[in-house]
Amino acid sequence: MTSSSTPAQAGVDRPVSFTDMEQVFDCLSDGILVIRADRTIAYANPAFAELWRVPGELMDFKNDFALVNHVLSQLAEPAQFIREVERLYLSSEPSLDELTFKDGRLFRRRSVAVENPGAQPARVWIFSDISEAQPTAVDTLTAKKPGLFGGIFKH
Repeated sequence: MTSSSTPAQAGVDRPVSFTDMEQVFDCLSDGILVIRADRTIAYANPAFAELWRVPGELMDFKNDFALVNHVLSQLAEPAQFIREVERLYLSSEPSLDELTFKDGRLFRRRSVAVENPGAQPARVWIFSDISEAQPTAVDTLTAKKPGLFGGIFKH
């Protein structure tokens, strides 16, 4: 910006578009998923597909029902997952919980309803892999009894 430029001329006051936000979301390690009220996928960042191990052709399909069916087999408690998803689609309340996977992964799930005047309502889902932040059973045991495993689990 030159000394004669104003912030508005430099684009500082320009409204942020969804395309601008997509560029930001595409850089995040958290999985972002936006589902319209008609249960079509409005947006999913690359991290979402990677975290949930969703093949590209399924993401291209843009159907939330197919996506949910794909991810259910990965979860330790699929019935609880689907109950909460369906409850939230009928609500405008925000949500925060954790999802446990059969393979031991642990995700934090956040969700908010989005009302956009002139546009279809949507729900934004944000998934963070918090598996590494959780102590393992071995960590818990060795913390309680340091010599229990004779040092075989030292990091």
